[in-house]
Amino acid sequence: MPQVSKRLTKLISAQVTLFVLLATVTPTRLISPRTGNPFCLLGYWGAFVIAVGTVYVRLRLRFRRHACVHTTNCPQKAARCFPTLTNPNGRVLALQRPHGHCPSDILDDAMSSVINFYSVNDEYGEFSNFALYPITLQGKLWPTSEHYFQAQKFAASKDQGEIRKAKSPMTAARMGRDRKRTLRRDWESVKDGIMRDALIAKFTQHASLGELLIATGDAKLVEHTENDSYWGDGGDGSGGNMLGRLLMQVRSTLSIES
Repeated sequence: MPQVSKRLTKLISAQVTLFVLLATVTPTRLISPRTGNPFCLLGYWGAFVIAVGTVYVRLRLRFRRHACVHTTNCPQKAARCFPTLTNPNGRVLALQRPHGHCPSDILDDAMSSVINFYSVNDEYGEFSNFALYPITLQGKLWPTSEHYFQAQKFAASKDQGEIRKAKSPMTAARMGRDRKRTLRRDWESVKDGIMRDALIAKFTQHASLGELLIATGDAKLVEHTENDSYWGDGGDGSGGNMLGRLLMQVRSTLSIES
């Protein structure tokens, strides 16, 4: 309230000053050609001054708000427009979708954000295929989406069964890279679809994960690692980031369904 009152006082002061100035410099012959009443034209001048002053103040407030969003220590950050989703420990998981009437500059700033993920122990580690969230596909229970994905590299049920029983997702990944096993011939053409199926299962069979994914809004999701230039971004952004792109596709689907 004090900030509003201060701005209003400045606005009224500026308008009165401009009003008096215009009244002083206005030629007598332009006051009122019919009645000679100076208050007739001054009334029009007053309305004009008020309109111009109002537009000026609104523009200034808008530019200041835009500058505020891009200042890290600004106390007016967009928390009122973007409530956060937190876990039981209070850790902020994500910005939820904006609601209500928020300044467009704040919306643009939030929607252009990037969310990096990789290690299961880091923020958004839930998006990693190594995260311990079992999925059910093809009538079988898989310890993680990594187990399922690696097993599908092989047509032999023996290979799939051994990978499904791997003690950890890391072990499953190593088994999937073992070229002593016979890789299916169509793997390169079907691997993206298989990964998509695994992600859909993971984020629909675990409600909390689906909510977390939707809560990222329109942020760009990036598997940030130099260890993979196809599923990840290669560490410097030159990679394909296919895992992040598929996650964003799944997010769009879940958002529409919800």
